[in-house]
Amino acid sequence: MAGPSLMDSIFQRSLDDLIKSIRLSPAGGEAAFIAKSIDEVRLEIKSTDSQTKATALQKLTYLHSLHGVDMSWVAFPAVELSSSAVHSHKRLALLSASLSFSPTTDVILLLNHQLRKVFSSSNPHDASLALSTLSSISTPDLSRDLTPVLFTLLSSSKNFVKKKAISAFLRIFEQYPVAVRVCFKRIVENLESSDMGVLSATVGLFCELTVKEPRSYLPLAPEFYKILVDSTNNWVLIKILKIFAKLAPLEPRLAKRIVEPICEHLRRTGAKSLAFECVNTIVTSLSEYEPAVKLAVMKMLEF
Repeated sequence: MAGPSLMDSIFQRSLDDLIKSIRLSPAGGEAAFIAKSIDEVRLEIKSTDSQTKATALQKLTYLHSLHGVDMSWVAFPAVELSSSAVHSHKRLALLSASLSFSPTTDVILLLNHQLRKVFSSSNPHDASLALSTLSSISTPDLSRDLTPVLFTLLSSSKNFVKKKAISAFLRIFEQYPVAVRVCFKRIVENLESSDMGVLSATVGLFCELTVKEPRSYLPLAPEFYKILVDSTNNWVLIKILKIFAKLAPLEPRLAKRIVEPICEHLRRTGAKSLAFECVNTIVTSLSEYEPAVKLAVMKMLEF
């Protein structure tokens, strides 16, 4: 079937038009209208005009998100559009990929080269989009091929990009465990970052990793302890407490060291979320320390 003509592109229905038409559909007519709209998208997505293709993909993404329409068949057009120099087109293509790609998507490896280009982009927002997409769709092969590139991003001068790269490693480590040996030391270095976004991402990553294999991260207890004592960010402290809740039962000396700083946070904080996490850590992992348990019980009465 031939792609849409110039006139078809000029009079292409926009996303706003689509939404209004769906809302104005008569009772029982919504499904038929959506089916007709999908037929339009199938024609428009073949256009050689990037704006026409982008609008078609935008409409299908909306229909997928709100109406559950299958969009796996637009995998290749999404890859095509990801090479666009227009940021809005690239953003739409990568969003589409993150929503519709699966490990069995045939064209997923075609994104390899494109993601490499985006990672080296001077636009940090483009790199951020690519990292978010990789976090959603990465496969063992994609993770293996892109680990060296992500390793360099861990030293990026743009903290906005660096924190996204750190977050992406949770998926990378799951898909390609060898990456742990390659990148672990550089990720650990970011536990000393002065940028709160980078520090939060790093602590968040280790919080997830310790859930699966806490004993492997016991050697990092000194770094975690320093954050516990020095940090004033409630979100970071909550994640650190979750980490210590996993580590403390493995090392009695560690439990003895952290109990007082945790009690001090519990006494001082006015944030219910942090107080709750302090109480939870004491009850689950520091229950042999009677003064701490008494303090936790007193604080629980205030909830």
